[in-house]
Amino acid sequence: DLKDTARDFDKAFKKSGKELARLYKDHEAQPTAMEAVLAELETVWGASQKEAVELRFQLKDSLTGEEWEAVFGSE
Repeated sequence: DLKDTARDFDKAFKKSGKELARLYKDHEAQPTAMEAVLAELETVWGASQKEAVELRFQLKDSLTGEEWEAVFGSE
């Protein structure tokens, strides 16, 4: 699930990069258009970070203390 979350964000990141590049080259584009793309990316990033943290807690709940320590050390 974490891999899927990261992959989905990576797709959104690449898509926003293409859109920002297009807007940068468009001399008639308004700054608000770029700001909207960045705001959307920030929303997607926040959601993906929240999902990653939730998945980590789910993983922690499914492991013993020793297993967690073996994977992550003393976090």
